[in-house]
Amino acid sequence: MLMNTKSKLTVGIISLKGVLFAFFILLGLPWCLSSLAAQEEVIDDNAQADTLSLQGDKLSEAGDTMGAIKSWTQAIHFYGTTDDAEYKKGLCYLKLGFALDAIGKTEEAIRRMEQALTNLKAHDGDPRAQAMGHQNIGAMLFKMSKYEEGIKWEEQALILYRICPGTELKQAGCLENIGIGLKEIKKYAEAIQRMEQALKLYQSVGNSDEEQAFCRKTIEEIKSQEQLARKTAGADRSSDGATTIAAQDEIKKANELFKQGSTAFQTGDSMRAIEAWISALKIFKAIPGTEHQQAKCCGSISGALMQGGNYEEGYKRGYEALALYKAIQGTEREQVACLTNIGLTRAMTRQYSEAIPCFEQALVLLKAIPETEREQAKWQVGIGIALTQMNRNAEAIRRIELALKLFQSIAGTDEDQAKCRATIKALQSQITGRD
Repeated sequence: MLMNTKSKLTVGIISLKGVLFAFFILLGLPWCLSSLAAQEEVIDDNAQADTLSLQGDKLSEAGDTMGAIKSWTQAIHFYGTTDDAEYKKGLCYLKLGFALDAIGKTEEAIRRMEQALTNLKAHDGDPRAQAMGHQNIGAMLFKMSKYEEGIKWEEQALILYRICPGTELKQAGCLENIGIGLKEIKKYAEAIQRMEQALKLYQSVGNSDEEQAFCRKTIEEIKSQEQLARKTAGADRSSDGATTIAAQDEIKKANELFKQGSTAFQTGDSMRAIEAWISALKIFKAIPGTEHQQAKCCGSISGALMQGGNYEEGYKRGYEALALYKAIQGTEREQVACLTNIGLTRAMTRQYSEAIPCFEQALVLLKAIPETEREQAKWQVGIGIALTQMNRNAEAIRRIELALKLFQSIAGTDEDQAKCRATIKALQSQITGRD
């Protein structure tokens, strides 16, 4: 049940400690936080733009979609360039996306949604609104039968919703959409897993009998399709006894290409490494049961691309690796590695609002892994530092306090505790100085 858009790893991963230290240095905030950016002066909102935006809302409620589109478009034109205005423009673009999709202009709707996300990210806030944009872009892409691309958007929406309290139904909707997308591209085992996760979330919320029934029905449909696919594959194998041997040969070939890529990367030849990993990935994708190898290829490609400055393509490959690992039990560490690479690269390129959801998701995973309290504390510090770069010092203090509490439970962390206290004091002084 696709959501109604109207309403509704890398090769050579650095150790977490080393990565965080590099993160602190590159941000120019090695605990002491000697200087913090001052808050930009907030310029008064444009009253005319606010009026037009509200007018668009009323027209939409009255069923005048074209009138609403016109009003929101005019509002965007009149809004200024302050943070608050960027946020309001983002919301207008979001509403434009819903309206355009409702009248069948899906491609234009997606462009408006993407612009909404650009504005909302520039505002460095409201992850719930960002999640809504990602989720609806995913649903629109599904309508256009662009399932693989749509799944990536839904995955990102899921990450964002998970850091927003009270969004269990939204999370379940994302998982449901991802499951349907995976079914369409014949990744049945992953599809069943996502639908079961959606069902579990719906059950935890209550008052969702219809949604639960749909999940159960879809799971049974996917299982039937999977059985049929296996029978077909079995018939193919019986008619050609060489199929298994041929697949084994292909796997050996792909493994060799992966090793060649790793060697090239270690010797500094990133382009050759990427070519080898892409060739290996292409082979693995044609062979069922090689999802783990596919994830390793995607993660390696992602790391090399981001290291070479090709960030957007690197992020796409990183999220592809993450999605593959999520469908494989016991890969929490690999998922943390994916999120680490993506999150820290975004932070180092000053995309803090996109980095923090990655850090949050890494924290969630670490909490499920025994004896990771020190790593959790360091991630809390990392999130705190990212928040200071967005002038959200009160939130940063809370993160450092959480880190301090974790350090206090670990023997031999007196120095870390002292640094936390000094950082909290410095941030409190900055806040007091602005008052």
